[in-house]
Amino acid sequence: MNEYITYAIIVTYNPEMDLLEKQYHSLCNQVSGIVYIDNGSENIERIKQFLLSCSRIYYEFNSNNVGLGAAQNQGIEKAFELGANHILLLDQDSVLEGNTVEKLQDSEEKLLLEHKVGLVSPALSNITDNKIFSVEKYINSKRFKIMPAGDFPVEASFLSASGSLIQKDVLLDIGLMDEGLFIDFIDRDWCARASAKGYHLFVIPSTKINHTVGDKRIKFLWIDMAYHSPLRRYYTCRGSIIFFKRKYYSFGLRLQFLLGTIIRTVIMIVSQRKRKAFFIYSVQGFIDGMKNMKGAYQDKKS
Repeated sequence: MNEYITYAIIVTYNPEMDLLEKQYHSLCNQVSGIVYIDNGSENIERIKQFLLSCSRIYYEFNSNNVGLGAAQNQGIEKAFELGANHILLLDQDSVLEGNTVEKLQDSEEKLLLEHKVGLVSPALSNITDNKIFSVEKYINSKRFKIMPAGDFPVEASFLSASGSLIQKDVLLDIGLMDEGLFIDFIDRDWCARASAKGYHLFVIPSTKINHTVGDKRIKFLWIDMAYHSPLRRYYTCRGSIIFFKRKYYSFGLRLQFLLGTIIRTVIMIVSQRKRKAFFIYSVQGFIDGMKNMKGAYQDKKS
């Protein structure tokens, strides 16, 4: 393997500045550079002020929210222009442990001796309680949850984008992020495309990244899930329908994903205060998904 030239890609949208600064300091000495893409944040002046104090960074400011996928692609293309042969995708609230990137690079290099590697990623840890999240592995039409542990890489069928180290050549082969999905199902779609081309995805349990999933966690009966706004539920519902129609996986697995979204949507509608908003956005999301609509939400009243 030639020398690693790794650029981190971070999309910001109304970030918590304390957390963004903490992330930068956990990352700046681990990568060749950082590309920030802002998606029309309301606190853009504070973001600009912060970025001016940082070194080895590059940034672009979108005048409005063009979506996570489009912004990630902006950052990836900029990193390629700067000479990156690897990119590290990070959410704006993901904080790294020391030597995380080096460990990922070492693990990838070893795995490439035996596998066609799509990406390597740290274990995800909930920033509020340090609980490690399980990963998903699909075998035939069954979905299994595996808890990353031990000293050896764990193969998964789907990994969250945040923390993913990906080779440039792999991205050029598989393609960049699906911008039309806007925010939800982008990483699942990319992982599915990677698997369809014979790539393997690995989580490295010896590394950990602190991350926030959802605005908060809610529990309903035996189901523990992330809470997102009614608008975000629109994108989840729409994305679940679009993904269901893409035949990357077996019908049984795709049906499981769709039913899981429906169940969680019903829970949101019956258990949260903004019931009417959750219902309206969710139904519209399912309808727009059936119409294969993409991009930003369009208010049907306007």
